[in-house]
Amino acid sequence: MEINLKFEDVNSLARDALAFYDERIFLIDNLHKIDLEDVMRLDFYIAWCCLSGKASLFLGGEPREVRPDELLICHPGIVVERSMLSLDFEGFGIGLSKEYVRQLLLLLGSNWEREMYLERNPILRLTAQEMERLAQYYALLHTKLAGGRGYYEKEIADALLQAMLYELGAILRRFEPGNLRAAYSSGESLFQRFMGLLSSVYPRPRLVAWYAEELHVSPKYLSAVCRQVGGETASAIVNRYVLNDVKTLLRQPNKGIKEIAYELDFPDLSFFGRYVKKNLGVSPRQFREQALLARAEGGGME
Repeated sequence: MEINLKFEDVNSLARDALAFYDERIFLIDNLHKIDLEDVMRLDFYIAWCCLSGKASLFLGGEPREVRPDELLICHPGIVVERSMLSLDFEGFGIGLSKEYVRQLLLLLGSNWEREMYLERNPILRLTAQEMERLAQYYALLHTKLAGGRGYYEKEIADALLQAMLYELGAILRRFEPGNLRAAYSSGESLFQRFMGLLSSVYPRPRLVAWYAEELHVSPKYLSAVCRQVGGETASAIVNRYVLNDVKTLLRQPNKGIKEIAYELDFPDLSFFGRYVKKNLGVSPRQFREQALLARAEGGGME
């Protein structure tokens, strides 16, 4: 069964594993104490650093493995299913609410190139020195937040977290193609807002006109900007995200195809079938059968 896991539900689900929790942030030390048998669609951000052992999981229906000195970053909307944790698996993680991240990005700035890269590459291999620095920041946050109430607690925690995110941003620079720029043109800013909107809404509307209206521009202008900045039309980008949702849900055998069609806001099962056939070359049922076979054999299916 798929669960839409909201930030406010984490405390009840993972109380024994949490080192700290409030309405903005949680710290987690021990994933072994969490029952992750269900498939979960996250409604918040989480970053996990692996110190030892390994974890096998499915992200968006695709098999992934996290090993020592690797950083896993999950964005809101991603579907997570745990497969296996080794007995010696250890690490630390930080969860952030969407609203808190939005506030932080107003201070730190955001970058659509980085966000798109991390969506495609959620697991990053760090150097031992990079992992050690992140562990030091986490230890400071843990000491401050889990140590009890005190003067300026929120302000100190915010400053520590901002410093940690700056450190993480510096680490991420070596993974990104090209040099990041501090300033963006109006078109690039619009594209960034479009990508943020597309990433945050679910189910994703399939019409470019909906996004254009939300961004207060014409569909034609939005598509031109997307082609210029992102290399694809707005329609192609939206379609890619919708298809990712389609493939993720079809890989879940406990969800009926009719249920998936309605969850993704298709008008009926027939329309959904034609959409899948046109874009994936097979019917929904055929894609599911092929995907489940590939998964059983230990592979993946794009």
